[in-house]
Amino acid sequence: MELIVVTSLDALCRQQACEDLAAARPGSIVVLHDLLENGTVVRRTFTGAGEIERGESFLEHGCLSCAVRLDLVPGIERLIQDSPGKGTPGPIIIGLAPATPAHAAITALNEKLADRATVSSVILALAPDALEDHIWDAHTLYESGFTPMVEDERTPGECLIGELAFADTVLVTEPEIVPPDPEGRERGLHLVRQLAPHADLAASAKENLHDPFGLEQAG
Repeated sequence: MELIVVTSLDALCRQQACEDLAAARPGSIVVLHDLLENGTVVRRTFTGAGEIERGESFLEHGCLSCAVRLDLVPGIERLIQDSPGKGTPGPIIIGLAPATPAHAAITALNEKLADRATVSSVILALAPDALEDHIWDAHTLYESGFTPMVEDERTPGECLIGELAFADTVLVTEPEIVPPDPEGRERGLHLVRQLAPHADLAASAKENLHDPFGLEQAG
């Protein structure tokens, strides 16, 4: 089974990226994972027909790594076990909870599922016009509203630099709810090329359905 992992700083970019990737890969299953306040974890599973499952659980130690290890991985394992009988043709697209370190999620997935699934791509979804502001944001992720975890002392910039270093693809996502800033977009794309020269820089999969994974250079 092919797994595509989508990492992001915010839920809007993650949502747009997962929708676009699923549209580009008919038959995909999309799993959106979220950690809310007080250790509540919500996992929603979608196919082209809509939401097929919603799970909610409570973790006594509600950190991002525990949410991945104790909720996301078992949920993906169940999907893999069920997929042969249901004839699932596409990959599982995993939208990690915002600010979840992708390397930690990949480690947990590989430890449990390496013999049954392969992570084919780790995609960072971001709006390039916001990248510069995020990098210079001196607040913590909690103070900037990106995580419910007060204990997470990373800044948005620290989070994004780590994801840029790890992801193999940076997917430009520009949710329609936030009008893009053309000048900020150009600066953001330049920053991505400088900070992640190893990664494919892909235009929105919605714009390039024939070549969604970067396939074609953005900007």
